[in-house]
Amino acid sequence: MGRQAERDDHEVPRRYAALLGHGREGMLLADGDGSIQFANAAAAHITGRTLGELRTTNVFDLAAHDGVHAHGDLRERVLCGTRTEHTEVVAVRRNDGIMCDVELRFEDQLDEPTVRALLVAVTDVSQPRREDRDARERDTHHRHVFDHDLDRILHTAPDGSIALVAHTDLEGNWIEVPPALCDLLGYTVNELLASPPREITHPDDRAEDVRLDRRLLDGRATSYEAKKRYIHKDGSSVWVHVSVALAREEAGTPLHFVVFIQDETAERTANDRAVQAFARLLRQVTDLAERVGLATDHAGIYRALLELAKTTTPADSLSVSHLDAETGLRRYVFAAEIAAGRYVEVDVGTLPPMPDNDSPQSRAVRERRTIVANDMRQAELVGVDIGSEDHERARSSLTVPLIVLGDVLGVIELQSTKTNAFGDEHRAKLQVAASLAAIAMKNVDLLARERSARGQAEIESSRLKAALEQAPTLTATLEGPDHVFVTKNEKYAQLFGGRPLIGRRVIDVMPEIEAQGFIAILDHVYETGESFVGREVPLHLGTRGDGELELHYFDVVYQPLRDDASIEGILCQAIDITAQVQGRKEAEKHHHDLRAAYDETIEGWARALDLKDEETAGHSQRVTVLTIELSRRLGVPEDDLVHIRRGALLHDMGKMGVPDRVLLKPASLDAGERAIMQQHTQFAYDFLYPIEYLRPAIDIPFCHHERWDGSGYPRGLAGEEIPLAARIFTVVDFFDALTSNRPYRVAWPRVEARSFIAGGRGKHFDPRAVDAFLELQSLG
Repeated sequence: MGRQAERDDHEVPRRYAALLGHGREGMLLADGDGSIQFANAAAAHITGRTLGELRTTNVFDLAAHDGVHAHGDLRERVLCGTRTEHTEVVAVRRNDGIMCDVELRFEDQLDEPTVRALLVAVTDVSQPRREDRDARERDTHHRHVFDHDLDRILHTAPDGSIALVAHTDLEGNWIEVPPALCDLLGYTVNELLASPPREITHPDDRAEDVRLDRRLLDGRATSYEAKKRYIHKDGSSVWVHVSVALAREEAGTPLHFVVFIQDETAERTANDRAVQAFARLLRQVTDLAERVGLATDHAGIYRALLELAKTTTPADSLSVSHLDAETGLRRYVFAAEIAAGRYVEVDVGTLPPMPDNDSPQSRAVRERRTIVANDMRQAELVGVDIGSEDHERARSSLTVPLIVLGDVLGVIELQSTKTNAFGDEHRAKLQVAASLAAIAMKNVDLLARERSARGQAEIESSRLKAALEQAPTLTATLEGPDHVFVTKNEKYAQLFGGRPLIGRRVIDVMPEIEAQGFIAILDHVYETGESFVGREVPLHLGTRGDGELELHYFDVVYQPLRDDASIEGILCQAIDITAQVQGRKEAEKHHHDLRAAYDETIEGWARALDLKDEETAGHSQRVTVLTIELSRRLGVPEDDLVHIRRGALLHDMGKMGVPDRVLLKPASLDAGERAIMQQHTQFAYDFLYPIEYLRPAIDIPFCHHERWDGSGYPRGLAGEEIPLAARIFTVVDFFDALTSNRPYRVAWPRVEARSFIAGGRGKHFDPRAVDAFLELQSLG
């Protein structure tokens, strides 16, 4: 849907001024009192005044004091009565004292909502006049522009960026070309006049020019706009935006075409540069992700950051400091000087710990945001220079906090000996690098603890195996219904600290196990003859004899001991697996923390996207919740929902690569801008695919603009060729967009939105997904 910008009454004179400012005919814009609001250079030249003087003058006071008419009489003749046009010749005294006759042609547009100004054409009639035919043509064209198409054309370019105006006859030949157009296309004026517009139009655009011109001549349109390519004299293509109107006589007979031309080469070059810059950033971030992913310790991560800084920023030094949560001090853990593409690591032991102060590093920790210091000396910032004594002192810095799971781990800081060294590109790059580095550091710590726990478990396991060769288990025999110890091995004795067991009842030795149900288990084995096998059985035992209970885990087997047909007792065997279970549980906790770190990062990216485009704030969270509900209704396995959730949160990740002027444009996109916008699915694929744990989630970011009938993008997939996760998400995404407010429209009622979704069944959307969605909506 297009976005119709609201018009501001004061904006209209400014937009006319943008067009008329460089015209060769004198033009004035005045308010109802006659105060001049705008004057162009031609009007200043004719009246012999400066622009500043004209803008403080009343238009009705232009006549010389000794002239024929006084202010009040002229104003009354212009504004009183029913006519909207009035022409009068007055005598004007120039600043150089020369008197000249000036024709003032007034056009009253004060009541016209789109103008609200008094338009005054200024002509020096002391000079010979043009031929009558040329004057009539000029007047007809002037009337056509002001009365018919000028406001509509200027509305499409409210910034006044229409730079060139040319005229062509009805046969398509140039009548008049501005010198600026010659400069733009590389021709002289005579060369351009000898080359009809269609001859220098790109062959692919000529047929469309003919069709649009025919619509003007047939009266089916009063003007049109288009993007096209002219052929430069050197053979290259020059992109322009043209607004074309047809000037007619009062009787309606066509006279000639008026062509407004805007050069778009710079804009397209800027687009290309933005895409190239994003691709460059993507390559650099991907390379960093691979480097930190391969790092097995913090030092490897620091050197990956150093390589990024050395090759892609103007930094002269890099440092990493960690925050001590207990003392609040920051301690440097890595630092290096950078010079001529090389680096030298600094002994961080020589750098003092830093307390909380006004330095950029402390601010980055406190405020949890990136801090750029453009001139550290001028601002008298407190900081530590990383360089050696003979190293030039730092003048500017870029500092980014290391944050993961809401905790600030420390900061990364780049320093330069030059002021204003770090721009937006470096800020964005280091922020992404800090995010990856923080996760990698957390991962290294978690993996180290996991390896330690696993190593400890392996040691215990090997010890247990060695012990099993001698006394494989904690083994004891119990006799009678009271479960009296008859035998026990050394392992059993060691478990209870050498306390006497033989001849004593189990309940006397271990009274705590009755409440835990183990006496009942022994009774059941003795009475029924059924063995009991327990795996990882938790048991709180007072093994130290001080009354304190300790949690142990055992694999246990209780088997009845028979004498002929009768049960005489129970053989108890147990393996103490407490160390293994605790190690595994700790490893599971580390694994959970690791996944939480990943998900926190993904949600942070989603929040960053919402901040980039405030119009869609909260969108990512809403569509994620509803997509999970719909996926469950369609029977998607729970294990797959993790990847669907991540894909839904990151579905618009690729829009980080779309220039803000396209992403945030408050109007409908043209064809070129739509092509750029549609690249966001490929940007998302390129960004996410190198990250191995996000590959299973890539279906939604890459395919959620595909359509069931094959008319979507980026690959034109149809039907079940489209991944199921993307087919489900497309329905939810579309519904949320329709029911959300936008600057250019209010949210649809939910009933109408559901009707629209139903109408797209089998065309835009997967029928099964639509049916399940509508059922889910009907439940509330």
